[in-house]
Amino acid sequence: VFATVVASAMMFLRVLLEVLVINPSLISLVAVPMLVMGILGITLAVFLWREVENRDMDPDLKLENPFSLKPALIFGVLFLGVLFISKLANIYLGSGGVYLASIISGVADVDAITISMSLLAPNTITPETAATAITLAAMSNTVFKFLIVLFFGTRKFATNVGLIFLLIIIAGLLAIFLV
Repeated sequence: VFATVVASAMMFLRVLLEVLVINPSLISLVAVPMLVMGILGITLAVFLWREVENRDMDPDLKLENPFSLKPALIFGVLFLGVLFISKLANIYLGSGGVYLASIISGVADVDAITISMSLLAPNTITPETAATAITLAAMSNTVFKFLIVLFFGTRKFATNVGLIFLLIIIAGLLAIFLV
């Protein structure tokens, strides 16, 4: 649970870094929800880590080469597809279409939609639309991660991760509406 939540929480901070590098003008709009969700996730994971006695790692854990060409090519295709769909959604459906595209693409990959929205703002879409779309994508990605945990993990694992993810998403929604 600790590793799953920390890895998921780091995604929010990674999104913040991507926006900072690609379009710093969006930082003021994205920072609060991303920081709230990221810091809350890490805090809850650390709290849970301290409360649990069994911290054994699976010795049969298999790691993949992070420098493989195949994931880079898949990301490139996904990025182009998200950029194209986001632009079409904005043209034909307005900001609602962009939000829908971000929720759908966030399920597969939050980085592609983050980069796309950062590049499209402010010339094609408003900075507010881009920031909301990025946040929605991060939230939909978190919901999808929970579904994976629910279907492939134990009931106890899914309950623990699900509760933390729910708190993270609620905090993110509050951050969007209160800021």
